[in-house]
Amino acid sequence: MRPLTCNMPKAMLPVANIPLINYTLSILERYNITNCIISADRFSNLLSEFLGESGTLDFSLSDNPEGTARGLEKAVKYARTDYIIAVNSDVLFDFDLQAVIRHHEHKNCDITLVVKPASNPSDYIIAVTESGVVSGINEHQPRESCVSNLAVTGVMVIRTELAGRISGYGSDIITECIPAMIKEGIKVNTYTETGFWIDVNTQNDYIAANSAVVRGDYQYNQSDIIIHPDEKSGINVIPPAVIAPNAQVAHGAEIHNGSIIGENATVCKGAKIHGGIIMNGAFIGERATVNQAVIGDGAKILSGAAVYEGAVIGSGAVIGENAVVNKGIKIWNGRQIEPYACAANDIKYGFAKPISIDDDGITGETNGIITPQIASVLGSSAVTVGGKIGVGYNETSASKSLALSIASGVMAAGGDVWLFGETTEPELSFCVRTCELSCGCFVDAGVTAKIKFVSSDGLPLTRAEEKAIEAGINRSEYKRAAFMHFGILKNCPEMSELYKNFIRKTAPEKLNGIRAVVNAPGEKISELCDGILKEINDKNGEPIVFHLSSDGRKISAYTDETGYVFHEKLTLLCCQRQFQKGEDIALPYDFPTVADKLAERYGSTVMRYSGCASSGTEISDKEARSLASRTPFVYDAAALMLIILDSLSSNGYTLKKALGELPEFATSNRFVALSRSPADTRSSIEVLRNICAERQAVNDGVVINDAKGRVLIKPVKTGKGIMMHVESYEMEAASELCDFYQDLIVTKFKENCVE
Repeated sequence: MRPLTCNMPKAMLPVANIPLINYTLSILERYNITNCIISADRFSNLLSEFLGESGTLDFSLSDNPEGTARGLEKAVKYARTDYIIAVNSDVLFDFDLQAVIRHHEHKNCDITLVVKPASNPSDYIIAVTESGVVSGINEHQPRESCVSNLAVTGVMVIRTELAGRISGYGSDIITECIPAMIKEGIKVNTYTETGFWIDVNTQNDYIAANSAVVRGDYQYNQSDIIIHPDEKSGINVIPPAVIAPNAQVAHGAEIHNGSIIGENATVCKGAKIHGGIIMNGAFIGERATVNQAVIGDGAKILSGAAVYEGAVIGSGAVIGENAVVNKGIKIWNGRQIEPYACAANDIKYGFAKPISIDDDGITGETNGIITPQIASVLGSSAVTVGGKIGVGYNETSASKSLALSIASGVMAAGGDVWLFGETTEPELSFCVRTCELSCGCFVDAGVTAKIKFVSSDGLPLTRAEEKAIEAGINRSEYKRAAFMHFGILKNCPEMSELYKNFIRKTAPEKLNGIRAVVNAPGEKISELCDGILKEINDKNGEPIVFHLSSDGRKISAYTDETGYVFHEKLTLLCCQRQFQKGEDIALPYDFPTVADKLAERYGSTVMRYSGCASSGTEISDKEARSLASRTPFVYDAAALMLIILDSLSSNGYTLKKALGELPEFATSNRFVALSRSPADTRSSIEVLRNICAERQAVNDGVVINDAKGRVLIKPVKTGKGIMMHVESYEMEAASELCDFYQDLIVTKFKENCVE
């Protein structure tokens, strides 16, 4: 029952705004059982304070849990009769206790267990009987078993003397002590009841108990709190429902039958409560929805949020605006679900945030944040982009597991899956484009899982595509196919060979005076590159060492003459080769503008495309993206390496000589963390645009043309900081620009965040 019982005993959980133990005390009073002993351990002080002083109540309290047998043994010292009735505190029942006592006296037995026939006996502790005498206890009876259907209700009569030494038979009365007693020859009988009974062990049991009281299935004299639509003006109530007298329910709220609104709770305009349990002091915001769920004391469900069937929101927890808590999910006390997030797993620690596609894709701890369940929903969400989805993954078993889960989700939404198996990111882009798919998904799962999507052209998703996938995972806005309309799975291992042939075509037949070595992070890409270089290398040539990035998208090179040469300059070498052929090129907005100057030298053009095109730039980006998708070195480091080697070999150049023909430039990239970022990236852009009088807003951020160089500043998609891409004539000037604008940006953001 946690988190509801994290700060109160189960006996005090409100059922229709009345503590559960009050129902038991009422039943005992009805049958003239006036001397009651309350045995409690955890939160015993709360229980004794609540029940208060009474001539008919005695308390046997303990600070630490000791088991039901020890609790009963300690409590019987207050007993004044030869036998006692023992009742579990977590049952809601209506049994004829006097009839139980008469049966016990008539049978002259040591213990009488009150049992009730159950339609689903495997869910309960079952008593196995022979002619009314208990022969055994089944704690985990198989579903298919027909041995017995008599559920042990938690109500029993036991000789006081036996209860006084019961802990000698075990810790738990039913599952340990009773079987041990039967073996010793102690007579244990049953009394079969047909009255009302619910064993409150789960949140669904708790919801059912509340519903039974409100709907009248359990008779309790509290009709004064059952209200009808005409009893409170302006409140739309479909009876029966329970609303505390001091609860605040706004005009326009809807309270449907079976709902319960606790003391000092607030339900705002437009909120809908469908059989929900709203505990004391809880707040339900405008247009929020609670469907047969439990909202704990002081919890807040903010505007537009939805909490679905069987979910439990712990006391003091906050569900943000338009967030969703899925069926059966538990949110622990004090936890917070951020706006627009979807809680698909229990939240016991930390916070739930809306899943978004950031610069690294969708990331999180493997099997902690990114689980197979989440991956399956991602797959279904991807179908909102289109019905043909390519899936690839790296070498780890975790990656394969998540990839198969994504494939399962795609099929469940009616989409078709092209499963490419173990790939690299550039290989997946090639496969998606070649097979003319709607989009592709690459899984890289180690300690942290990264799930990256590419669009149909193999380049980053447009913003419209990102939003469609985010809506699916955060708000369950994805298709659910009927069983006859599930998609199909196509295993496409042959695409790997097609990609290898594609890469081989970019390589020269033989290198002259060059011996290339590649360091790649993955086994697959290492084998591919090593295999090609082994065939074309000049064994006596000057060595060039290439280093591929972990995603296979970028590359650096090293020679003794040049030192390290980074990705931008190597890409510019390939651009120069295209320009010399009279061809145009397409590059991302954040690539240095020296490419444009180089293009002018040869009469060519550099087209630019956004890393995440919005609806305003999607059309203008279309031509650039189309050109980039046909230029493999833009997104594939292996192709970039082989094209450079081909250019150097055919021209008889060393790397140093080739670099000497490029315009002088230096770049510096820097991430600036912002401790208090504005609410979203658009407000970040507004701050950035006010930094300098000479500026240019582009879809990927803000461009500042400084006397020392060009600065592109763009907020990262997580909103936790900004990236600066600085270009200047030398490295020292680029670093100075980074320092200056970092200080300026931090200052401006602090001013913007002052409340």
